[in-house]
Amino acid sequence: MWIRKQNNLIADMKKVWVVWIADQTNHNIPLNQSLIQSKALTLFISVKAERGEDAIEEKFEASRGLVCRLKKLSP
Repeated sequence: MWIRKQNNLIADMKKVWVVWIADQTNHNIPLNQSLIQSKALTLFISVKAERGEDAIEEKFEASRGLVCRLKKLSP
């Protein structure tokens, strides 16, 4: 059950992240690896906080590999 919750949390974070990437791109704001990783972590923390105590145990590392995989999902 923990994996399902984590996957849902990360999936929700990815949806918000893709919107953020699109917004940055539409406004011609340059993105770099560090900014993308920082934003991914910030969004994860935000989505996790919205979920409350059910998500307390979940962890996320905005690693370069994960960010590369997330980038493939962006428009």
